[in-house]
Amino acid sequence: MANIGTFKKSGDTNYTGEIVTMSLQKKNVTIVAEEASENENAPSHRVFVAKAEIGAKVSHLPVPEGGAFKAGQSLVQFDCSLQQAQLAKARAALAGADKTWQANRRLADLNSVGKVELETSEAEVLKARAEVSANATLVGKCAIAAPFAGRIAEQKVREQQYVQPGQALLEILDDSALELEFIVPSRWLAWVRTGTAFQVRI
Repeated sequence: MANIGTFKKSGDTNYTGEIVTMSLQKKNVTIVAEEASENENAPSHRVFVAKAEIGAKVSHLPVPEGGAFKAGQSLVQFDCSLQQAQLAKARAALAGADKTWQANRRLADLNSVGKVELETSEAEVLKARAEVSANATLVGKCAIAAPFAGRIAEQKVREQQYVQPGQALLEILDDSALELEFIVPSRWLAWVRTGTAFQVRI
């Protein structure tokens, strides 16, 4: 088996590189992706398993399995109708609490409201702001964007499927610099050497 080091794109489907290590050869050719731990990027070619951070239904998978994507492109979109409604509710509660606090401040200037009531209304505003921030954070997790340009190696879920927090959704890889492992006929040992240039069409 010959283990091939990093190889880079030289076209849409062509890759070039050089052999870095060799051992006894046989026959056939197989391309094997390097295994990586989930949510871990391998340094030689990045492999990443995207996981859900919220419990929701997958509404759309814009890029098909095997498809290419750009950095920052949306890869998973969730149905977040409930989270968006909760955010709207929290914003309305904040608006109401803020009006009450502002009214109490004006009354305090006229010595027409107690200190405890004024402080309580201010605390309600801070509480409502925290609720808005928490719900906005959840809504921000309703889509997963690509951390780098690459391809979808595997879709682990389907559209309309409900997922749980922490569930694996996609395995993606950076196809700009990969590693290749393949088997060649033993007769190639007569001419294949470490450093031999090669080209691969995928």
